[in-house]
Amino acid sequence: MGLSKGDVLAVMCMNSPQYVICMLGAIKFGITVTPISISFKPPEIARQLEMSESKKVLTERRFLPLILGALQILKSVYIIKCDMQNIKEK
Repeated sequence: MGLSKGDVLAVMCMNSPQYVICMLGAIKFGITVTPISISFKPPEIARQLEMSESKKVLTERRFLPLILGALQILKSVYIIKCDMQNIKEK
């Protein structure tokens, strides 16, 4: 995923077993996780990404428009598109 120990991963996904697995896996490798509320709008997401200094975002396809909206405000975060069954780095 291109993250190192101490990096921050933002996660915007519905609650599911896969969500928990992603979170625990990241934590196991020393990656700090900042969960993003699914009720957030792009400006709120952008603020959280900026304040947390997230390097990447893990999200579900349904939230991608919100993340893209936030990235129009910020330009320093990468996207990992996650369908929870098939994870692809973009």
